[in-house]
Amino acid sequence: MNKLLSVQDVQDRFVERYRHVESDLVRDIERCVCGCDYGASSWTTVDEIQLIIALLGLNEDKYMLELGAGTGWPGLKLAEQTACQALLTDLPLDGLKIAHRRAATDGLDEKVAVAAASGSLLPFPTASFDAVFHSDVLCCLPEKKEVLEECRRCVAPGGCMVFPVIFPTTNLSAEDQQLVLDGGPPFGEIEQSYPDMLAQTGWEMTKQIDLTDQFTQSMALMDKKLTQYSGELDNLKGQEIAAEERCRRANAVRATVRGILRRELYRAIPA
Repeated sequence: MNKLLSVQDVQDRFVERYRHVESDLVRDIERCVCGCDYGASSWTTVDEIQLIIALLGLNEDKYMLELGAGTGWPGLKLAEQTACQALLTDLPLDGLKIAHRRAATDGLDEKVAVAAASGSLLPFPTASFDAVFHSDVLCCLPEKKEVLEECRRCVAPGGCMVFPVIFPTTNLSAEDQQLVLDGGPPFGEIEQSYPDMLAQTGWEMTKQIDLTDQFTQSMALMDKKLTQYSGELDNLKGQEIAAEERCRRANAVRATVRGILRRELYRAIPA
């Protein structure tokens, strides 16, 4: 049984993960699953990039804020492909250090900045950004409405927010609830739908796209790769950590196949 995680537990898990994301093995697995090699901490695939760019309306005149940017995927790719200005934020700072190095390597120093910041208390002036993006972030935070409210405060008139997020379906049996706990994101459960949350935090939803099938395929492929390279990952990460990750991903596959764990993408504008 997976224990209930605290916010600090989740941050510690990400810090541990960031220790290995620049290894050749982890990058090879990431390329196979998501089509990128940035050390992705979300499930955004390379195939979703053009959709996200179109929904955000990004171009060289736009200023984008990304929350929960991790090691820079997909924020760096969005900046590279659209020439927009981008500010990548996250806590803790460990992932952003990797993102900063990658930005320099990719020649994005003039386009991309990084800042340690909490999504529920953003240290930026009101109406600072043309576009706000976060990928599978709200399901890793308990303060979902606070984050949505802060995003609303920071977006400029005429701007928008786009985000994919993972969540369980409703009316789950006790067995299914345990499966979601063991395989889903740490704060995935929601008391009300994301469309309702958006409406209550000053947003008007303009797009809702079901990405569950793609997510299920990605999870199954990740599960396959973790099993295929189990010995190498045990040596890289340590047996206990690698085994816990394999177990978590296997449970996630079971949950998505059973239809009790979903991933959707939303676009919203200031109401």
